[in-house]
Amino acid sequence: MKNLLIHIVDASDFETRVELAFDLAERLGAHLVGLHTLTPPSMPEPVIGRGASAVLLAERTERNRRLSADLEARFREASRRRGLPCEWRAEEGEPAAVLALHSRYADLVIATLPQRATFEEFLIGPPIDRLALVVACPVLFVPTAFAQRQTAHRVVVGWKSGRSCARALRDSVPVLRLADEVTIITIRDVDADHLHGAEIATSLARHGVKATVRQDFDSQGGDVGAELLAHAATMNADLVVMGAYGHSRLRELVLGGATQKALNDARIPLLMSH
Repeated sequence: MKNLLIHIVDASDFETRVELAFDLAERLGAHLVGLHTLTPPSMPEPVIGRGASAVLLAERTERNRRLSADLEARFREASRRRGLPCEWRAEEGEPAAVLALHSRYADLVIATLPQRATFEEFLIGPPIDRLALVVACPVLFVPTAFAQRQTAHRVVVGWKSGRSCARALRDSVPVLRLADEVTIITIRDVDADHLHGAEIATSLARHGVKATVRQDFDSQGGDVGAELLAHAATMNADLVVMGAYGHSRLRELVLGGATQKALNDARIPLLMSH
């Protein structure tokens, strides 16, 4: 991974998440790109058509411009302080669509994961949880609750025989090489061919990643997302690697699923691929 792209929403991202991105870029020897998406200003329906609309829209546009300029200055200062190369981009549009476009030239997208407690909040909130479905590279979701400035020292890998898990495992190899400890949690599925964690560990060893197999549980017997997060907490892990949306996103929203559970409840970063 030599091209990292971090989506910067506002000034709150700098406290930990931008610092985390710079730390990861330094350890990977990568180039970091900061991207700020400017949402086109709009007016509430009751005031559309009134004379004040144009003035209010202009004020919101200027506010967005000032925010973007401030974020760029802070990003470049962080780059200068660390002595690392960086690049800044600002583009107007819907965040997921803009990120999908820019991800075509990146090896990893880093995005803030807001904590939303209810189903309704997922429906009305920013569609950050569908990023893994639309971007062209893996996504590192960093929860707002995560207060550390580093990640990928103690990693839990959720393995289930399937396309998304296999892709997440391959995509994460450069990050796994950085880790002090990698643990594979294998998940048996009665509907899929089961490949034991020991074989995955052997495969990773050929890439220079030393991994151990800690646990094996049945995907039919409980909440896989909750199990992975519980194991990660027990092991004091600072990163979980897993496939995203083995089932459809709508099915996971309505019926529940490992991806949606992890996105909803995670307190440590998640590296996901679809």
